[in-house]
Amino acid sequence: MGFGQVVIGPPGSGKTTYCWGLQQYFKAISRPLIIINLDPAVEELKYQPNIDIRDLIELNEVMKFKNLGPNGSILFCLEYLEENFDWLLEKIKSNQLNQEIDYIVMDLPGQVEILTDHQSLKNILNRLEKLDWRLAAVQLTDSTHIIDPAKYIAIVLLNLKSMLNLGMPHINVLTKIDLLKDLGDQFKLRLEFYTQVQDLSYLLPILDSQTTPKFSKLNRVIIELIEDFNLVGFETLCVEDKISMTKLILAIDKALGYYPSQPLSKPSFDSSSQDQSLGESPPLAGLPALPPETMLEIQERWIDFPELYQQHQREIWAQEADMVFEEATRKSQLEAIQRAQCEKQ
Repeated sequence: MGFGQVVIGPPGSGKTTYCWGLQQYFKAISRPLIIINLDPAVEELKYQPNIDIRDLIELNEVMKFKNLGPNGSILFCLEYLEENFDWLLEKIKSNQLNQEIDYIVMDLPGQVEILTDHQSLKNILNRLEKLDWRLAAVQLTDSTHIIDPAKYIAIVLLNLKSMLNLGMPHINVLTKIDLLKDLGDQFKLRLEFYTQVQDLSYLLPILDSQTTPKFSKLNRVIIELIEDFNLVGFETLCVEDKISMTKLILAIDKALGYYPSQPLSKPSFDSSSQDQSLGESPPLAGLPALPPETMLEIQERWIDFPELYQQHQREIWAQEADMVFEEATRKSQLEAIQRAQCEKQ
């Protein structure tokens, strides 16, 4: 059995940055992975993909010989990948031969059509699932867009459509959450309201004030539709924040039912220092245990008091650095003693 993330979302939502951050994070916790770039239009990547669709087909060649535009060419490339599914499968298997890897991350293009109407991506994922790959969609959205109620409702609708179309475990994520600290005065409601996606009727007065009266009924019907499905909720993410990444990966691991098949490195946080009487479950999949301050409401964490939290984070990092230095010093001293004993003998 294999596991994997299907990273989707509109252009500019931070998919490539997330994949890069995930690669660095997994390296730190000794969890090997295979990163697959399925965006034929990308020119530069922050990370080095293990598998790249550009090795199979070139977007410019498709545009030239098929007389298609950029969007149509991307859809054609996905159709071509579907037809050459064996190429993708062989690439995955060849990467698995190098070491025991049971985790893949797929970086997708940002075209909305591949999530809502086009079937090639869905067919590719279905074939992987039939081969015993357990996949979860991770849909990223730029958090700065939720300030506008109309855009927020559109985002929720798009995510709902994607969830229904793909039909797999689905984690919706608001990215670049650290940028909201400068936009806090523009929020009409607390950040938790936007992440929990409940009681959207609170947005109706704002929506009605932004449109003509004839759209009022439409606004109500759309909100009722979202609330009837009651499927959409959001995690938050700042790729540069270790705890934020840890919380998201924990959520994804739980959705996948993932647990590592090989030993992992020692977690960055010492879970033994936490109050075990609180009933804290052990960290999942070798991830660091989350410190108690993560219980802060996300409104306080990212909008109200971000400077205080960042200062606290710097203090934690300084303590971790001191611990690493002390451990390295102790190890060096032991090695020096062992060498001295060997020389005497």
